[in-house]
Amino acid sequence: MASEIYLLKALGILAARFPHNKITPETIRAYLPALIDLDESLLDSAIAECSATCEFFPTIKSLRDTAARLA
Repeated sequence: MASEIYLLKALGILAARFPHNKITPETIRAYLPALIDLDESLLDSAIAECSATCEFFPTIKSLRDTAARLA
């Protein structure tokens, strides 16, 4: 299970990888409870893959689907 601090940092890094998308604090607050149950290393892998393959900031579903596929 990911910690809230980890998720905030990870989502911040993810947002920096998509500079043309406006990621608001509300977006980050919506992502936190939806991703907190995922293991940190699995989420790292999902974020890395989505960063490399997504054209836009990935949705919660994209991140969860990628994590499920990688698990």
